[in-house]
Amino acid sequence: MARSKTAPADTLAEGPTSAPDTTPLEALFSDDCTALLDLVDELRAEGLDTIFELPQIVVCGDQSSGKSSVLEAITQVPFPTKENLCTRFATQIVIRRAASESIKTSIIPDADAKEAEKQRLIGFKKTISKFEDLTKLIDAATAHMGLKAPSKKDNQHAFSRHKLNIEISGPDRQALTLVDLPGWINSTTAHNTDTDKQVIREIVQDYIKQDRTIILAVISATSDLANQSILDAIKAVDPDGRRTKGIITKLDDLKAGSGLDYWLEVARNNNIALELGWHLLRNRSPEERKDSFKERNATEKAFFGARAYATLAKSAKGIEALQDELGDLVHQQIKRELPRLLRDADERYHKTIADLKQLGNQRSTPEEQKDALLSVSIDYHNIVKSAVEGNWSVHKEFFATAQADPRDNCKYLRAVVQTYQKEFALQMYQYGSTYNFVETTDATGTHSTNHRETQLNFGYGDARKRQTRITRHEAVAWVKNMHMKSKGRDLPGAFNSSLVSALFHEQTALWEEMAQDHIFNVSQACCKLIDVALKHVASPILAKNIYEHLKVDLEKQFAKAHRELRNLIQDKNEPVAIYAPDYAEAVQKRLDHKINNKLKAAELRANGIDPRQAPNAAYSVFQEQSIANMDSDTASAQKALDYMLALYQSKVTTFVENVTQQVIERNLIKHLADDTFSPKMVQVMKDDAVAELTVEPKRITKKRAELEHYKGILQKSKEAIERIVNPQKRRAEEMSGFDDIVIPDAKRPVFGK
Repeated sequence: MARSKTAPADTLAEGPTSAPDTTPLEALFSDDCTALLDLVDELRAEGLDTIFELPQIVVCGDQSSGKSSVLEAITQVPFPTKENLCTRFATQIVIRRAASESIKTSIIPDADAKEAEKQRLIGFKKTISKFEDLTKLIDAATAHMGLKAPSKKDNQHAFSRHKLNIEISGPDRQALTLVDLPGWINSTTAHNTDTDKQVIREIVQDYIKQDRTIILAVISATSDLANQSILDAIKAVDPDGRRTKGIITKLDDLKAGSGLDYWLEVARNNNIALELGWHLLRNRSPEERKDSFKERNATEKAFFGARAYATLAKSAKGIEALQDELGDLVHQQIKRELPRLLRDADERYHKTIADLKQLGNQRSTPEEQKDALLSVSIDYHNIVKSAVEGNWSVHKEFFATAQADPRDNCKYLRAVVQTYQKEFALQMYQYGSTYNFVETTDATGTHSTNHRETQLNFGYGDARKRQTRITRHEAVAWVKNMHMKSKGRDLPGAFNSSLVSALFHEQTALWEEMAQDHIFNVSQACCKLIDVALKHVASPILAKNIYEHLKVDLEKQFAKAHRELRNLIQDKNEPVAIYAPDYAEAVQKRLDHKINNKLKAAELRANGIDPRQAPNAAYSVFQEQSIANMDSDTASAQKALDYMLALYQSKVTTFVENVTQQVIERNLIKHLADDTFSPKMVQVMKDDAVAELTVEPKRITKKRAELEHYKGILQKSKEAIERIVNPQKRRAEEMSGFDDIVIPDAKRPVFGK
């Protein structure tokens, strides 16, 4: 969690601030890393180490292994030691450069803590003037975390996943972060429960599993190496020992001849091999606790100067050698991790921008709400208009993800509609008639003998099931039956135009349902486009609100289309009137069908071709029956049927054109962008209506603020790392306006070596 820089701090001790000597820390890092490490500390303080791993050093080991003494030797900070005291939470020591000396403390809550608990813990801000007060500080932090202080009467130790943060700042300090982890528990005791054991192991594992963490594994020489299970936990996350440094302590507690040679072999890396090797330290004894660090180091130097340790390299023993080695280790680790850290920061930065874009613009005031809605409407309007017009050259990021199947390809609305319109037209020509019968040699039908059905898709082919297949003879019987019911004072062989109207109305009974299905298909495509367009330009919640708001307008659009269709159907069902100049010719052509076939057959015979072998099978067989030999009712039915078929052929073309243009294009497609969610509509909306659409949950507002905060921190981290990795690189501000452009590493050009 972020550390407040303005919160008041409680003082635990009076008197002038006297920061301890941490000059040895200056040996740990070169100046070129200072800026980066300052930033890493800031990132960690802001809680960004929960997003991606940051370089750090952790000190871990079994309980009573001497790890706290190792930590104080490195940092020159006198950690408290007293009876029954143990590390019950992670303690982070942050050494930072600042204009003035200060020692500040705070609690960094666990990322999974409840918000109220986080806020309470963040309120813990204390300043100490001397490190002798560190014990009081830890006790205060322990109480604030809600943990019981150990006592002789109550030895139940609870452990916490929260973290105590101690900042040492000063003008001569070099940036460094060390973390002292709770001691690893091997078995439960009266002081440690199974729950304590599990919590500690989870805390330690969370730290040591991070690939950018250098592990200082503290091992006590007074305990057999095989019994110190912290090594098993480390091996599980660092099997090659690539980032683990073994620290052997308490050699001064060994009795003469009781295993020193064994530990020297371990120190030579001949037992458990670690890439970073092993190191020997001598910690202060209880009697030496009051010794200064200078005295401590002198005592240690004398101890390792003994003959028993003479064969061991100087670089493998003593705190001064360890500080030098840690300096090299951390420096090399940072140099190695910088490119990866930059990549992680860059990826997270662009992910944050994408998340912000997904949430949409801030909209807490009426002005912000209207601006946000207007911005969405402009982008939406442009996308939908382009989709309607078939202009795919704009908003390529939207249209690039369109699918090949029109059922899923709603983004390419114009292409989808064109496909549906074509399918509808073919459907009407093939299956629009109630009765389907093929022509014979004597008379025409709804289809010719050489007609081949076209395979229709997207459900349009289902209309075939509604159509009734009959013969021309059955069609004539149908007409005769209709004629008998409606015949008036017609002369023999004649018929009234009302018969043709009645036949036409029954033959076109399927048109309305087919057109309704077509409207539904196009409407669904429009709805899908609107949905994906809104989701593309607005946050999920805002897109959902707008879509719900548009449902009424969409219903109106679809109702207008159905009203237009209903008008067309009503016109069709009126008494038939036709003014097409070629209608009479079309009727005559059908009436002359038989004689025309005979003439063609005669022509084939004259050319030496058997009509029965001709490509058109209609020429092969003739029924020698003329209208003159028919009864008058049959003759009337034959003629009325041909009149109706010629009428149908003319009217079906007109109906298809009217449906595709007047119903579909005019009412559903042409003004889709303007009639659903245009900038003009937003501009005239009242504030309460705008607020109703743009209102967002408090969690979204909070999330946006958090992302904006992270964005700023990540931008700073990118720039700081770039200054170290590429010192000659031009300022990042020059890339302003291109933050949302993410280029895969494999696609980035290489500008020289």
